[in-house]
Amino acid sequence: MKITMAHNFLRLSIVLAFISIFAGCASTMRFDEKTYSYGEAKKCSEGDLIASELYGEVKSSGRVWVGLLNAEDGWGPKKQKFSDDYIEKKLFYLGFESPYLYLLYREYSRGNRKPSFDQTIKYDLNRTTFVTIGDYNIEVAYIDNTQASFLILDELTFVEKKKQFKIAQNKPEEELLSKVINSINLIINEAQEAKNYVDQFDETSTFSSYIQTVNAFDKLKNYKQEYNASHHSAVQLMEIYKKLETQVKQYAQFFTIVATALESWDEMLVELQKAVQSGIGKEYFARALDIKNSGEQDLKAELFEKATQKFSQAKNEFNHVLNTKS
Repeated sequence: MKITMAHNFLRLSIVLAFISIFAGCASTMRFDEKTYSYGEAKKCSEGDLIASELYGEVKSSGRVWVGLLNAEDGWGPKKQKFSDDYIEKKLFYLGFESPYLYLLYREYSRGNRKPSFDQTIKYDLNRTTFVTIGDYNIEVAYIDNTQASFLILDELTFVEKKKQFKIAQNKPEEELLSKVINSINLIINEAQEAKNYVDQFDETSTFSSYIQTVNAFDKLKNYKQEYNASHHSAVQLMEIYKKLETQVKQYAQFFTIVATALESWDEMLVELQKAVQSGIGKEYFARALDIKNSGEQDLKAELFEKATQKFSQAKNEFNHVLNTKS
């Protein structure tokens, strides 16, 4: 009997010793892991994980004896304590519907199963193939409806490649903008030449429409200089200069119409002077004079295109009489 009790006591002591050892056993693990390398291509299908990171510290306490009735092996689960900086980050590829890329970014803090941060974003890849979400700087190397390839870039590489992409993207727009500006400059020069011709005639001071157009033309040239010195993007400047191009064409056309009318009037007066000096009777020039007077009325009324037609017709009439009666 005493031997049996001694054996039982020994067994109990051994069990208690083991319990004491396991109950007091604790561990600490430090995590500093990531599933990607900078600059390395990651091929993904819809729903795939692009990248993940895990940082922080986990302390696990020893397992506590809870008895065989409460656990299969009699031991309860380890208790874990997560450090304040413990965080897990995950980036998922959700899919592509041209031109939009869909990404999901999640953060899990201090071992929680529920995300502490959850963000779904779509990006227009027509605008850029460089995107930032969470702490990830991503270059979309390839994408279609079934597969995509991504590069995770460090900050300096990302900034430089994004800068080069923007330069390459803006180059065609800047070349087109340059053509539009050159076109505007040519039209302005043509308009200025027509205006300079018109300004030789004293009669222009009586043309209200001409004076208004000159003022608008001068303002437009000032606007153009201001926009040249501005910091608008190529796209914004393109929109501005397209409107300016339309306006300057209208002004150039108007100056040309006025200049043509005055040039026709001047040429007609040359023929009239020849008629006066010819000694031919005035009655022979009656029709030409009527057309001339009508054209001058149109000119005063600022009906420049009608005046041009009549001055040209009067000039031909004067010339016809001079050729037939000389």
